[in-house]
Amino acid sequence: MSTVYFTSTLSLSTPKGIAVDPVLKQVLISDSGNNKVVLCTLDGLKQVTTKSSYNSNNFSSPNGITYYNGYFYICDTGSHTVVRLRARDLAYKGVFGVYGSSGSATTKLSSPAGITHDKKYLYITNGGSNIITKLNLENLTYNSNTSSINGAFNAPTGIVYKKEGGEALFIADKVGNRIVKCQTDFTYIEQNSTNITSPLGLTYIRDMVHVCNGGSGDDDIIVLASDGLASQTALTDTAITLSTPDGIASYKDSIFVCDSGNNRVTVWRAYNPRDSFTPATPMKFGGVTGNNPMMIVGKDTVVVGATQEYGTPNRWKEENTNNYGLGAVEEDTVSSSWTEES
Repeated sequence: MSTVYFTSTLSLSTPKGIAVDPVLKQVLISDSGNNKVVLCTLDGLKQVTTKSSYNSNNFSSPNGITYYNGYFYICDTGSHTVVRLRARDLAYKGVFGVYGSSGSATTKLSSPAGITHDKKYLYITNGGSNIITKLNLENLTYNSNTSSINGAFNAPTGIVYKKEGGEALFIADKVGNRIVKCQTDFTYIEQNSTNITSPLGLTYIRDMVHVCNGGSGDDDIIVLASDGLASQTALTDTAITLSTPDGIASYKDSIFVCDSGNNRVTVWRAYNPRDSFTPATPMKFGGVTGNNPMMIVGKDTVVVGATQEYGTPNRWKEENTNNYGLGAVEEDTVSSSWTEES
């Protein structure tokens, strides 16, 4: 496989969160070690702009990010806030929490790490208070919270929402070494602690939950069935070793992984849904064709693989340039009762 190299415009330090704006085709990365967020193009992950402060305050170890309807919502972990920035220019558009002051009161957050939404509410994990906080998404006001779902939380981190086949939340309980599935009112459904060690970021792809498994030297992505939470496989690669994978996002046929221990973001072709694998047995990123990542961003170079493709109708083709295609699957239509501010 031939490889194309070009100079990266990014220099990341412990990236922890990542989210995709499917409308403007942009990616926002929490550059936690540099206390800023970095907005990049989707093709090539070329830097567009950065932001290190909001509302006259500086970012402090930003972490999880989610996108909705023209806005990014960012967990500013060290400042104990969740910040809303307009996606097209990162203009400040609101905050929840008291900057620099943690707590479990209904006005405060405590080391927020993970964030997701269901188009009506934000759901935020608080690693400092072991609480999951629910906010009204439109006006960033408190709704409810919980500290226990089938047992008390211990440093919850990643969280992701899914609606297909019945809506649910999946929560990574880091020190508890488990993934908890619950309803959006926090009613317990089920959990899995098998093969899970210090779980961090989560994403939901093709009816499966993908878990950044960052503890005990595992450094891989564990894939769980969304119903039953049985371990399906571990995504690994012999060519590129992950180190404390943290944030994870997906867009069409690609997976974006914040490889925080290596100060970089890696971009992989998702496995073909027709690829077969043995449950709980590792398989490589890229499925049966091509085991190297499409790109590595944040160190000295960006690496782009040569031409690859896999079968219809979900086709992915890598051209021998610094751009890449992300597949032909259409993203969900964005709809809401409220719209982006001018």
